[in-house]
Amino acid sequence: MKKLEDARTKAQEAEKSLEEEIKKFDVSTRNLGNDNRQLRGKINSMEKEILILRDRTVTLDDVIKVLCVFYTNLKEKDKLIASLSIYRYNAIHRKVESSCKTCMKREKAEAEVKRKAGILGTL
Repeated sequence: MKKLEDARTKAQEAEKSLEEEIKKFDVSTRNLGNDNRQLRGKINSMEKEILILRDRTVTLDDVIKVLCVFYTNLKEKDKLIASLSIYRYNAIHRKVESSCKTCMKREKAEAEVKRKAGILGTL
């Protein structure tokens, strides 16, 4: 009889420990379910954020392409303006082509004759 009572008490203790383990299992199952739902929500929000960021990057890539074209055109315009400025400077500061030495002597002689004629004319 004593063995029977010992067996019953062991069975009751085993049932109690089993019930406690079942409760722990249920609690952990609920906790894992909640964690799973939260993680799914985070995944969904991250997927939406990824889509938004992908759209933004595509838009920024388009803007960068437009700016590159604009910058290239701007550089070409700057080159054109620089060449026109050089052309203008050269046109304004063009040196008079010098005559040959013989022509210069003749021009000096003619200028001297005119000067002397002017002086004689005033006297």
